[in-house]
Amino acid sequence: MKMKEYRISDLFEIVEVQKIQGEANDFQTMKDETHTIPLLTSAGNNQGFSGYAAKKDCPTILQNVITIASGGCVGATFYQAEPFAILHGAYAIRLKTHKMTEAIGLYLTAAIRKAIYGDARHWMYMTRWDNIKDCVITLPTTRNRKPDWQYMQEYISKLKQERITELEQFLITTKLGENGAMMKRNVFIAYSHQHRDMMLDVKDFISEELGFEVKTLDISEATGNVWDAFSKKAEECSKAVVLMSDDDFVRDSGGKEYKQARPNVFIELGYMIHKCGLKNVTIICSQECAMPSDIGGLIYVSYKEEKWTEKLRKQLNR
Repeated sequence: MKMKEYRISDLFEIVEVQKIQGEANDFQTMKDETHTIPLLTSAGNNQGFSGYAAKKDCPTILQNVITIASGGCVGATFYQAEPFAILHGAYAIRLKTHKMTEAIGLYLTAAIRKAIYGDARHWMYMTRWDNIKDCVITLPTTRNRKPDWQYMQEYISKLKQERITELEQFLITTKLGENGAMMKRNVFIAYSHQHRDMMLDVKDFISEELGFEVKTLDISEATGNVWDAFSKKAEECSKAVVLMSDDDFVRDSGGKEYKQARPNVFIELGYMIHKCGLKNVTIICSQECAMPSDIGGLIYVSYKEEKWTEKLRKQLNR
């Protein structure tokens, strides 16, 4: 493949825009139904975005361009495939004559970034357009001395597919790929063996009515270390149901007695929260069992309620 040097201004032109007014702190940091347009600043990460604005508040919305930070994280260069607006500290450029696909945009972004960071002069002037337009980038070229757009397209597409293949292999190896699809349908039930009947009732509903594969720890089946047997089964699951039954009487510092689940249930609860996340762990509690007060975000279902099955169905299927 032959390479040729091109001036940036021979291929690109700056996009004239009306920037949105305000500072980054004036806007929402999270996207919602109203605030959907990312705001570009001179940040060096997250594609340069710092906040979101409502579409009606954005005088100019851009897409399919390359952006360059002229302040802040000077020289940060990104290809922007999705709609956005410019807040401050950056500008956008686009190809003059050729349609820029995502693959071509990514190739050109890498070339521009390499040129900017390789020449200290562009840092001194905060990479303003007037300074970098004469900067030289090296691109593959055709026999007629034009940029080889097809090569750029095919090169990035091939590279992308290679990375996808590597990721798929990684997911399979770590049980997050093909095995992960199965893992999503696996639910671990933590329970006290004194309330096996309660466990069997919940297990039958989850497996027969909802179609999940249920994993439980039966100590009689465990050979060797019980913790190893538990963690092995837990690792196969992406969701957990923890049965908090009134097994033990406990007296607090004030002398008041209350009922709580067995210690193994609390240990397994903590492990499954760490592994699956709060939103994927559901507690089913008996009527008199005291609930943990320091675990916000967990879903509690009372086993004595007539509609406990519907609540559990909603939680596991979300």
